[in-house]
Amino acid sequence: MKKVAALLLFLLGITHSVNADDSITLMVCEDCNYDRASELAKSNVPLAQCHTTPSDQKAAIADQTCDSNPHKVIMMDVSGNNHFAFFVGNHSKNESDKYIEATILNKNDLIAISKQKAIDEHFSTFKHTLQTELSLMPLYQISQSSHLDRQNNCPSHVNNAVKAVFEEYTSSRIQNWVNHKVENNIKNPDSFFTSKPIIVGETLYQSPWSEVSKNLNLEVNLNNGSDGQYRVIFLAKWIKELGAFSLSVNPYLTYLDGIALNHYKISAPSVSQCLKNALDRNLSSSMSSYISSTNNGDT
Repeated sequence: MKKVAALLLFLLGITHSVNADDSITLMVCEDCNYDRASELAKSNVPLAQCHTTPSDQKAAIADQTCDSNPHKVIMMDVSGNNHFAFFVGNHSKNESDKYIEATILNKNDLIAISKQKAIDEHFSTFKHTLQTELSLMPLYQISQSSHLDRQNNCPSHVNNAVKAVFEEYTSSRIQNWVNHKVENNIKNPDSFFTSKPIIVGETLYQSPWSEVSKNLNLEVNLNNGSDGQYRVIFLAKWIKELGAFSLSVNPYLTYLDGIALNHYKISAPSVSQCLKNALDRNLSSSMSSYISSTNNGDT
């Protein structure tokens, strides 16, 4: 009879222990010491409720007491077993003071940590596999070749970088390749690429970024050896509604001639002649002429 009652409560969604308001926050922290873990835990203090005593008198904010129920926060060491657990809350006259108290991990906490680590390891393995295979794939196998690519004495990686950034055919090929890998290797992509709360027994563990998609930064092989002046990174973003990854160039991690791509939108920096030639060959947009005219002193 008890089992039937418990099942009904679960199906009706009214089991008190798995209510989000009573959940435990589970955060991932890489190489965290106690001080860093406690600092991060404090950022998850629940909202305080303020009141005055007696309640029928009006008082200034300075006379109010603001407090919140203790909330448990676990800092999970993603690369080891140096985990920390705290109770955090607020109790002060003006809602400015936060308190934190260290506590121990119970059996359910350890199970939740184990499950979260398995999820993170699975995701990290998939990401590493994608990056490794893409790094072994020369750009000429992905992009459209042109006789103009060979009509200059500039290093090939300069033109490769420009083609990777601005040639839609190249980004489309990479996007198709990534989504094909997902179809063949991931059984439930939406669950895999979206953070979900973990339930252990009747306890709900959720991260601050629950329901937030995991994105991938993938570097393209430009065949440029040790030249760090050119680097192209694609941001692969999971689109829940479409059930697929959308690719776009990451302008903050992508570099052309040693300059982050996002800076080209702010100004027209001085760039090498090889880059200007590659832009002229591959672009019909205004960016190439903008860079050239500015470097020639035109306004």
